[in-house]
Amino acid sequence: ATGSATSLNRDAIYAEMDFDIAVIQKEHKLVYQDTTNINYLAKSGIYGSYPNWRQEYQLYDLTTDELESVNLAKKRTQSS
Repeated sequence: ATGSATSLNRDAIYAEMDFDIAVIQKEHKLVYQDTTNINYLAKSGIYGSYPNWRQEYQLYDLTTDELESVNLAKKRTQSS
């Protein structure tokens, strides 16, 4: 192994964990959490670090919100 990395030239990463789905791009992250089924894989304590945990739709601007604390999806529905 050389210790170097190469790009796979992907525009987005799609991830599923238990009942949750995420699409992650360079600047944004969209998360869908099934609020009727608890994600037991993530329930081990990590959820305390995320203020928007258990909100069905979450959208983050990763360029200005690296800690994913401002849920743009929630802000948009509140202003509608």
